[in-house]
Amino acid sequence: MPDISLHFKIILVLCNEYSKIIKIIRPKICITPQFSNVEALAFILACKKYNVATMDIQHGRQTNYHPAYTNWTNIPLGGYKMLPDVFLVWSNKEASMIRESNNKKDQHYPIVIGNVWLNKFLQENEFSRYYDKIINLALKKKAKRKINVLYTAQNSSLPDFIYKAMRLDDDLLWWIRLHPRFLKIGVEIKSNINRIGVDNCIIDLCQELPLPALLRNIDVHVTLNSTVVEDALKFGIRSVGIHSIIMKTFEMEFNQGDVILANNEAELLVGVYEQYGKYKNAVKNETGNYNGAIDQLLSFFT
Repeated sequence: MPDISLHFKIILVLCNEYSKIIKIIRPKICITPQFSNVEALAFILACKKYNVATMDIQHGRQTNYHPAYTNWTNIPLGGYKMLPDVFLVWSNKEASMIRESNNKKDQHYPIVIGNVWLNKFLQENEFSRYYDKIINLALKKKAKRKINVLYTAQNSSLPDFIYKAMRLDDDLLWWIRLHPRFLKIGVEIKSNINRIGVDNCIIDLCQELPLPALLRNIDVHVTLNSTVVEDALKFGIRSVGIHSIIMKTFEMEFNQGDVILANNEAELLVGVYEQYGKYKNAVKNETGNYNGAIDQLLSFFT
């Protein structure tokens, strides 16, 4: 169990430091991604002291199972002091969930802005094609591979059966994307890949490129439980999960066959080819009423 009293003491100390900055620069709006860590909670608390509007910008998947974004059934008059005033979300799905969880509709409310960064790569433009060229150069060096598989790592290294799958099928080219907060596990992954003596994977380039640039160019996605499952579907890419938790996190996608589960190397390889054989049309710019969102955001400056 976390020491709640210790966390609250840390929040108060950080709040005092943030207050000094806010008092000097006097911002109208302060935005934070994923407000539920102690640093962000302290930041929001400091903003509330000076009547600065606070916003949380969506960082990953938000579902009814996410404790930070649901079930606020007893919001006090004036709202919570460590909950953002506004939640900037990707789609009406997240907005509806927040509205349903909120018993004070005029506080802690959502504004749909869409996933602007992802949408930029869903479009055919000079920006997205710039990254396509970089990836195509890498693919030429691995030309004999037939299927590009993106593995999105989280806070742990690859399970052993991923390495076994690499050795069993040389037609697959594995793109290993590390979580930005856990880049150190890349050392272990590279060591293991050198140990098993395979060359059907790309690691360093995956950390240099934006994730959506990779999604434009891969065929199948594999993960433990990453929100990239949802991003990949926008590009027509299906996923294979390697932990049963994914069946709950992505319950709808699992029931539709957009996500399937693999528990060993044999199931993984079958799953990769099964998901590769499916195709789902990418949804172009399906989220975000940008004009309406901009109007709502500008209202905070008036």
